Amino acid sequence: MLKELIRDGRGFATVLAMFILPLMVILMVSSVEVSRDKHGADVDLQGAVEQAAYAAANGVDNTSQANGTPYIDPAKAHAYFKTYLAKNLMLDPVTLAPGEKSGLKSTPEYQLLVVNGDNPYTEKGYVYGGSSEGVVDVSIPVTLGISADGIDLSGAGERQTTIKLPSCVVFVKAELGEVVAKNAERETVRWAVGRLIRR
Repeated sequence: MLKELIRDGRGFATVLAMFILPLMVILMVSSVEVSRDKHGADVDLQGAVEQAAYAAANGVDNTSQANGTPYIDPAKAHAYFKTYLAKNLMLDPVTLAPGEKSGLKSTPEYQLLVVNGDNPYTEKGYVYGGSSEGVVDVSIPVTLGISADGIDLSGAGERQTTIKLPSCVVFVKAELGEVVAKNAERETVRWAVGRLIRR
């Protein structure tokens, strides 16, 4: 029957449509799925970064809280940040290497900047990750810059955020796992601010 359709000029279009239409449908569905998968991975990463920033800001210094003026303990903030980032992105809690079910392809790069300003309890500022880890002199209010390279204390960068309360600023650069295309460029940058709210 198929040979007869091909020999007959009128059937050629039908045979061609039988082969091309399913192929077009498969291509359309796969392009939507790849786009949705990439967008979903980006959303998961942004949500994880935001939750890690909020958790870090809850790492309150015990002495400052007991005296009614809470400030962020940098060591606690760092521990909370890593715990929440690892849990939400399915990373190893110590090394942050991606687990089997993680949406990341490799260990993310990060910076965590704890901003306290002047206070008698803990450092004015402390940065973890990146090339310059340690105590930093940061007053409040301060405008910080965010770029593809990280957090900039001078305010330079594509984005800016003004810190008016003790806060944790988080920057994460990650390579998302491959969806369909192998070796596709899927590096992305996400950042968030978690503020310590005093009541």
